[in-house]
Amino acid sequence: MSRILEIEGKTIDEAIFRGLEQMGLSFDEVEIEILQESSKGFLGIGKTSAKVKLTEREKTDDWGTVKATPKPEKRESRPAKTNTSNNTNAKRNQRREAFENAPVVKKEIVGRPVGEDDPAVAFLRGMLTSMGIEASLKAVMNENGLYIEISGENMGQIIGYRGETLDAMQYLTSLVANKGKDDYLRVTLDTENYRAKREQTLVRLGRRLADKALKSGRRVSLEPMNPYERRIIHSSLQDIKGVTTVSEGEEPNRRVVIIPER
Repeated sequence: MSRILEIEGKTIDEAIFRGLEQMGLSFDEVEIEILQESSKGFLGIGKTSAKVKLTEREKTDDWGTVKATPKPEKRESRPAKTNTSNNTNAKRNQRREAFENAPVVKKEIVGRPVGEDDPAVAFLRGMLTSMGIEASLKAVMNENGLYIEISGENMGQIIGYRGETLDAMQYLTSLVANKGKDDYLRVTLDTENYRAKREQTLVRLGRRLADKALKSGRRVSLEPMNPYERRIIHSSLQDIKGVTTVSEGEEPNRRVVIIPER
């Protein structure tokens, strides 16, 4: 019998990940149903948590859809027929499983080394010192901009909830890097390969919710995200037939909405 868990969190993302951790399962091993979205309420009154229902899958078909095992029937022996559709689905399922189970590969960033005498790097060092954090900084400059990797112990406090602290530090460092410049310089901060891990998590979540939208025929809204994370969701769902994505709302509460085509 499949295990079922209903769990709450500050956001849908948090509820899902808490449930997966509690059940000891991965994304491809559960069916996700959103029972309630989080709400901030007014002045803290009427605030509600996000609530999801996780059901352990017995057998999965393309994109993880539960497929019941048919009862055996007595039939006359007939020559096997080649089913092109089944072959196509099998290949797609293999590609999906390979993606779901693939480890997050750390991207090696190459470029011209940048020392701590650089204003942006020096600013970041000062910010870390003021936070009481001891860390090593590795900065390089390439065609994509300035990339700074932060390494040390207890990097979780630098990442923060859903990367909010890391994003805030990146924004402030970017302001310093671009002060007095005509051409915009992109600045990226990373630690413990967080950016790559977050991207893969968003892609997996987007595809699961796209499947939910296709099955239910209803719009599915994700939690508010920054522009970079919204672009990841939009891009990852471009190849999913039957759904379109739009961004709705005003910053900082702008979110991706997955819409099934009719």
